Amino acid sequence: MKRILLLLALLEPFHGQRVTKTSLPSLQVSTPAGGTSSVVYVGRGTPWPGIDIGAQVNAAYAALPDSGGKIAIAPQVNGACYNFSTPIQFNTVGKYTILSGEGTGANNAVSDLQACLNYTPTTTTNAISIDWTPAIGGGYEAGAGIRDLVLINNRCFKPGGCGSSAVGVNIGTTHGGAHKALFENFKVQGFGNGYKFSNGDSNGLGWGIVWINSPVVWNAIGINYTIAHEQDTYIGGAINSNGIGVNLGAAEFGGEFTVIGSSFDANLSCGITMSNGQTVNIQGTHWENTSNGQPAYICGDSTNSSRLNINGGIAYDLVRSGTTTQNWFVAGLMEVNGMQLVSFGRTSTKSIFVANTRGSFSALPTPVANLPIMSNNAEDISFNAGHGVSPAASLPSVAVHSTLDYSESLPPSGLEGAERCYGDFKAHVLKCNYNNAGFLPMLQLGANGASAGTVRLSHGAGSHTFTTAFASPPVCTATDTTTANAVQVISSEKRVKLVGTDTDMISWICVPVAN
Repeated sequence: MKRILLLLALLEPFHGQRVTKTSLPSLQVSTPAGGTSSVVYVGRGTPWPGIDIGAQVNAAYAALPDSGGKIAIAPQVNGACYNFSTPIQFNTVGKYTILSGEGTGANNAVSDLQACLNYTPTTTTNAISIDWTPAIGGGYEAGAGIRDLVLINNRCFKPGGCGSSAVGVNIGTTHGGAHKALFENFKVQGFGNGYKFSNGDSNGLGWGIVWINSPVVWNAIGINYTIAHEQDTYIGGAINSNGIGVNLGAAEFGGEFTVIGSSFDANLSCGITMSNGQTVNIQGTHWENTSNGQPAYICGDSTNSSRLNINGGIAYDLVRSGTTTQNWFVAGLMEVNGMQLVSFGRTSTKSIFVANTRGSFSALPTPVANLPIMSNNAEDISFNAGHGVSPAASLPSVAVHSTLDYSESLPPSGLEGAERCYGDFKAHVLKCNYNNAGFLPMLQLGANGASAGTVRLSHGAGSHTFTTAFASPPVCTATDTTTANAVQVISSEKRVKLVGTDTDMISWICVPVAN
């Protein structure tokens, strides 16, 4: 009776159809009346010949109707992985398939107490190949893919992989790849490439891949694009402990990759690499390095047209002492809104964010003294460094927000060196937004950086003597905060002189001259 109830539960997706059952010792196939088998079971207790689960899956795929179906893998009784060496191939155009494990999926870090496949070869082969979409496109068919499985390469549990040349899941090569494929609760670990995208169609473009809670871990490259993909989205899960998490650097112009609520942790070389023309969107994601590693999270390097958008989330540097010259996030065009930055003690001597062309940043660093957030290459850049975070002793009351127009094609008019710096001390704001030649890693208040304050005029004149002289006369601006009267500013290495109206209060700021 228990077996009958189990079989009926497994047939639930086909309610409303008359279903016939085979006379096998346990249910392997469900067949809609008058049709070909559309759900096939492989693995423990099934009648498929041979012990290689890869060969069983291929035989099951061949047995499905031309339109595809579902192949379900029963987990081992003892919870062990199925070792296999026969590559699984889903390469028939139009034959869309779901490969799933009849277990708990990929929610266990190292145990095999779920449907698990261990691909033993480490040569240049593909454990699973998917190339079922026609070259001209798949008609927006969605949902085929892999779910509730673990795929391991030769029992590898080492950060950055174990030197394998094998690919976990290869998308494409000859046809259109796997448009709108879904990978859910599917862990891929230990390969040279966890996923590799190499669509061979003449259009050269795939799109619409979705991952949901599908960890990609312990690979040399977690997800490797050798061709551009549009609208790929990674939700939840974790892209951790790979050499490179996601490699967009080898792909063509036009790729798009979105990450929502995920984790990039302990990827040895970089979290995501980018090339020109790639777009990466990040929302509510956790970034973390190893306790002795560099916080190289987005590596756009010298690209000018790569695009990075970050909303929320938090990024850590876990190293507790010393300095680093590593930029955390680098792209051509960048917008950051509401991101938390945390240093456990190491000081960054270069910018956290670098926008090679244009950028806008709103971030909350803790402590500010350790985390300069300003870009040092951008043409048009704006900043909001935040204040009111702790510890207060490490945080100058500095927030920066630009009024620059992103549509400007030329440097805005301003002071020598195309800088634009001004102060608004009622809002506790320091603004210094432009330098086409190069930027200080961070505007610092005090002896070695910007100096600012207020002076009450006496008979229309006043001055301030700097605690430490500048190396050359600084660039100074001033505003009459009493009335809207003009203020003359005269600066030297040692002091700033102010000439205005009567006893008005004057706010002033002086910054070093750009190199």
